Amino acid sequence: MTSSKEPGMTKPDKDEYKTWLTLSNWIKETNCLNTFWINFALDISNKLKHGNKPSDKEKEDMKKCWEQAVKKGFKG
Repeated sequence: MTSSKEPGMTKPDKDEYKTWLTLSNWIKETNCLNTFWINFALDISNKLKHGNKPSDKEKEDMKKCWEQAVKKGFKG
């Protein structure tokens, strides 16, 4: 599945833990976003890896995190 904004990008709500692990590492390496988002993306990755679904609030925050990262250059 792709985002309508850029071909090949995974949707932020996709249940793929590796995407969120990659995002967490990217934020940490680039220092483009604050540490809250590093930890948040890692928590989502772990949650998805263990087969748990994000809450509605977490889904909202996933979208915020994703949009901010994409604006800073994350390619997914």
